[in-house]
Amino acid sequence: MDTLWDSIKNGDKESYIELYDRFYQRLYIYGFKIARNKELVKDCIQEMFLEIWKKREGLKSVNAVQPYLLTYLRRKIYKELKKDEFLSSDAYIPEEEDASYEEMLLLNESLEEKRLRLQLELDNLTPTQKSILKMLYFEGMNHDEIAEYTSSSKRTIYNHIHQAFETLKKNINSLLLLIVSFI
Repeated sequence: MDTLWDSIKNGDKESYIELYDRFYQRLYIYGFKIARNKELVKDCIQEMFLEIWKKREGLKSVNAVQPYLLTYLRRKIYKELKKDEFLSSDAYIPEEEDASYEEMLLLNESLEEKRLRLQLELDNLTPTQKSILKMLYFEGMNHDEIAEYTSSSKRTIYNHIHQAFETLKKNINSLLLLIVSFI
């Protein structure tokens, strides 16, 4: 894969087309999980590949092309979603069913507490477990790709994921028991 990336850096159009053909479907599926908007995802993928071609001479070397492309696409989609949110914010008119300001504050505080609690629990995982969960859930890689990327067996990847979930389940359950005992 490195040779494909290096060929693109050197201006090889066939390698560029091969990269596009090889990853388009995976990028589309991954992007659709994020945005649920077919046209936005297609546009972001097209723009991403155009940017790669335009900036090909300045591209950095990449150890793993797929995670690089997935991260690139995710950032591009989030940027577009934020832009759309900003542009449409003037047109937003609250309806009577909308939550009050106080309810929204409470909801945000509750979500922030849950996020912080989950982050604390994730910190209890080993670096390998955290890395594998990141690849699986945030970079859209499947078990085979993670095994290949980490030079591990597929069974080892499954074991790491299972152990991570067991740790999270145990810690979150004990945290819930602690909270319930104070109520």
